[in-house]
Amino acid sequence: LLQLDKNGQESLVEPVGYDLSTNDRIFPALDPSPVVVKSLLASVGNRLVLSKPKVAIVSTGSELCSPRDQLTPGKIFDSNTTMLTELLVYFGFNCMHTCVLSDSFEKTQESLLQLFEVVDFVICSGGVSMGDKDFIKSVLEDLQFTIHCGRVNIKPGKPMTFASRNNKYFFGLPGNPVSAFVTFHLFALPAIRFAAGWDRCKCSLSVLNVKLLNDFSLDSRPEFVRASVISKSGELYASVNGNQISSRLQSIVGADVLIHLPARTSDRPLAKAGEIFPASVLRLDFISKYE
Repeated sequence: LLQLDKNGQESLVEPVGYDLSTNDRIFPALDPSPVVVKSLLASVGNRLVLSKPKVAIVSTGSELCSPRDQLTPGKIFDSNTTMLTELLVYFGFNCMHTCVLSDSFEKTQESLLQLFEVVDFVICSGGVSMGDKDFIKSVLEDLQFTIHCGRVNIKPGKPMTFASRNNKYFFGLPGNPVSAFVTFHLFALPAIRFAAGWDRCKCSLSVLNVKLLNDFSLDSRPEFVRASVISKSGELYASVNGNQISSRLQSIVGADVLIHLPARTSDRPLAKAGEIFPASVLRLDFISKYE
């Protein structure tokens, strides 16, 4: 682009293609910074056209009731649907549908068939353990899904199930809230991100090293421990968030990371204070917590 200055001389404003040239790659299919992506698209006269994966959140169990309902004998509030839906939103995805599946094989099968007609992913909490009413795996097999795994050797989250059929994906998370929280971050979220076009290396949570502030008894399985982080003299220290039982949602409150602890051995029953372990980052609030 050329313009004449006040003396009638040509002066350079910006040449065509100064920022971007024809066939330049603007950015990957999906960048984890949507504000930057959308503004850059606007600068070249286009709009975002890649659709996000469609996700449904379901829970299982006739004993579940909505947190808005009156609690009656034999019922418990369904916290997992709220948690998983909010996690999807937090990470930039939309929940297309939520429901509670009954403890009926036929009704569960019918519900999943209907859901997979409109969504790409179903994330289900409960129904994948060993109880009489935990028949999700049998339903999936009847629907011709391939079950890639029905158990994982971690704590919490052992019953985690993953199945697929023709670009439709099912994640069966444990019913205990903390187990559902952990397995969502470790398994479901990376898969949804990958389906959305993220680079494979960016799909999982970021990992950094932390030092334990206190001793912690190791389990027979590798464990992902919820912990809060503070910075001291340039080093990151992690404090375990109390009792780590998988039904205790309070262990998630204020958690900055999931510490990756190894399985217990006869030579190593404890993770000792001062030892360094990798940790998956849940949030970055701890950056402002320093001494």
